[in-house]
Amino acid sequence: MVYRSTNMQLNLKLIGAAFWFLLLMGPGAAFAEEHEGEHVKLVPDQALSLGEVIDRAAELAPDRFMVDARNKTGKAYGRKASSFFAGAPEISVHHQNDFLISDQGLREWEGRLDLPIWMPGEKRAWKDRARAAGSEADAFRNQLVWAVAGEVRDLVWQVKLAEASLDESRAALETAEKLLDDVEKRIRAGDLPKNTVLLARQELAGRRIAIKGAERDYVDSAMMYKTYTGLDRIPTNIAEQRQEVEDDYAVPPVIYARRQMDYYQAEYDSERASWSSSPTITVGVKRERGGYDDRSIDSVSFGLTVPLGSATHSAPRRAEAAEKLANAERELAMAMREQKLALHEAEHELEVCLIQQEITDEHFRMASENLRLAERAFELGESDLMDLLRVREQYFQSSGVHSRQKLQCSLGVARYNQTKGILPQ
Repeated sequence: MVYRSTNMQLNLKLIGAAFWFLLLMGPGAAFAEEHEGEHVKLVPDQALSLGEVIDRAAELAPDRFMVDARNKTGKAYGRKASSFFAGAPEISVHHQNDFLISDQGLREWEGRLDLPIWMPGEKRAWKDRARAAGSEADAFRNQLVWAVAGEVRDLVWQVKLAEASLDESRAALETAEKLLDDVEKRIRAGDLPKNTVLLARQELAGRRIAIKGAERDYVDSAMMYKTYTGLDRIPTNIAEQRQEVEDDYAVPPVIYARRQMDYYQAEYDSERASWSSSPTITVGVKRERGGYDDRSIDSVSFGLTVPLGSATHSAPRRAEAAEKLANAERELAMAMREQKLALHEAEHELEVCLIQQEITDEHFRMASENLRLAERAFELGESDLMDLLRVREQYFQSSGVHSRQKLQCSLGVARYNQTKGILPQ
């Protein structure tokens, strides 16, 4: 009774295997084989460094336009601070006569030059603002390159992970093809029942499914890399060594937040040193004649214009500058907190990854030995094909985890260095 139940289960499995085999070996599989090589392919380049890839990606980064804009802002502030006057001088000309009314010969011409002057400390405040704007622009560029480096690091390792998965799938497919060939030979020799070939073909079909999924993942990761960097080449040597720095908070995001705060502090100081409008020195010349019989009189005038109630009218600008400064202080505090969390996460991730790698090494050694024994038992007829396939599946799963774990630890080292602000050369 037990023997009949076992045979029935085996027959059901074989029927299912036959169904999947016919489905997978139909036109769809042929179409997939035909279009297998028409996808994105990255060319390994030993001469290409990871630093060169980062530089190339930074040149394509959309934020690069902001770098130029911020540099221009700093230069514009510098030109204003270098100006002799606090604003643009103005020239005005006035003429007055009584031709249309009394017509007594009144004639009057007047020319005036208005020169806005700096308030005490205002010019120095604008120079500080220009320097702060330049430093903020440099920090923004460094932060941009740092962010691009993080993306490139992740992308290249994602490609490596996809390549490893694809290699594992190809190895499994090759093993399944050899197994099918061996099973067919043993069936012809009478060592195995004929229906055993369906299990071997099912295994082969499953491996073909897996390799298509691995190819898809590789194409996706390669396309992301190519789009982000603009390159169809990828460096072969991307492994990094764990590095340390003296100051864990001297990283581009924190430095940029600090430079932003310095910039808004300088902006606030310049607003405090400025009035609602600048005092103006006026120099004028005037020619006037009272009537037709009078002589023309030429004169020179000097004047000083001082705005009143300046504090009231400057208050909105100063309040806006104070709000920007407070927001910059908040951004700096957040950047410091995020860096602290990022440091902990990077250190903990790498520590756990190395522990997991030791475990996966041992697991893979046991899986390899178990597969060796299972293959030997199958050759001697001590076990059936189902037992071998089960052990082989465990081996490939362990092998895949083992390969990915090594790459994940290498990625963990890269992320650790990224968190420390270290860029690859």
